[in-house]
Amino acid sequence: MIQQVPVRSLDIWFDDGNVILEAGGIRFKVYKGTLAANSTVFRDMFEISHPDKNLVEGCPVVQLYDSPKDLAFFLKAIHFLGHCKPTCTREGFPQLVALLRLGTKYQILYPASFEKWLERDKFAMNSSKDSFVERAMWVVQLARETQVTSLLPSALYVCTNMPDINYILDGIFTADGEHIELGWLDKRACIRGREKLSRIVRNELFKFATPLADPNPECRTPELCALGRMKLAKGMETLYSRAVEASWALRLKCPVSWKTYGKDVCDSCMQQAQTQYNSERARIWDLLPEIFDLPSWQELRKQDGVDGTTEENELM
Repeated sequence: MIQQVPVRSLDIWFDDGNVILEAGGIRFKVYKGTLAANSTVFRDMFEISHPDKNLVEGCPVVQLYDSPKDLAFFLKAIHFLGHCKPTCTREGFPQLVALLRLGTKYQILYPASFEKWLERDKFAMNSSKDSFVERAMWVVQLARETQVTSLLPSALYVCTNMPDINYILDGIFTADGEHIELGWLDKRACIRGREKLSRIVRNELFKFATPLADPNPECRTPELCALGRMKLAKGMETLYSRAVEASWALRLKCPVSWKTYGKDVCDSCMQQAQTQYNSERARIWDLLPEIFDLPSWQELRKQDGVDGTTEENELM
């Protein structure tokens, strides 16, 4: 059997690139830094040390099991600013499907993993708030049109976090003046999800600061710690009552300083609170599909072909 000799891409081959991706016999010479900055999957892959063997032009070769045509569009979208524009025409639709599928697989768009989401959220907080919201609405629309449904829970979560419910009802205008609006099915999911999340955040995420908090047998100053929890609960209720925007309350983030709270309770109660809080955050994340009336994360990823049964990428 004649082994296929890999050939270089005519479009995506940077002479000063430092990594080569190979898919379907086509090689693409690109930049580790660009891939790692956009994808936690690539970043984790590059962080693992590998022996410098089988180098091509001094670069390691990563074997991917993707369509070379899809990978080419995906890499262009990452490396060439403005290359990817959301169009659902007959010509552009296959490219959008490729971008969404690979964006999901390589955790570039809206990941299903809570750990990956937290990493992405740090980047998003440094981005334009408006563009972050626009992108979420755009992703929801495209996910529906292309049936890449594992993007929906986290994208709907961002839409639900919009500061004004009218954004959900009426849509928003993008920076270039284009109006973008969710379909009625997703508007309903966001409004219902907003109510569910608000209730869960109050009753479950910050349960450690309420009278329903689990008892801590290791606490040595129960009266003082009870006062500390009461102080936190009152402070949070004040924030809730003053907040014109409900969005902060729906975010899976603590609106209070752990450092400040740590001064009002003992170390043991502080540790218990953080443990329960982090555990509850992860549990709520797992519930997001249910909150938005969708199948489970596992089922959504299985439908999209990214359920973990695909072949592993190899660094040659």
